[in-house]
Amino acid sequence: MKVAGLSLDWANELNADDVLKDNWSIAKNWTPESRYQLTRSAQEARDYYSAVADTNHGVLECIGKFW
Repeated sequence: MKVAGLSLDWANELNADDVLKDNWSIAKNWTPESRYQLTRSAQEARDYYSAVADTNHGVLECIGKFW
């Protein structure tokens, strides 16, 4: 978020929405490489997807506000 210049806006969003904050704590650990790790459980994959795709508190929805 710092690279995109969204640090303050992002921090404000996280502070205002505890569900978004929880979703971010899940999504921020994702990497392209982690997608293929065989040690990931099905529940963990669902958690990642939900954290990003949630239409009310999801990471993607929130980031979309700034573009």
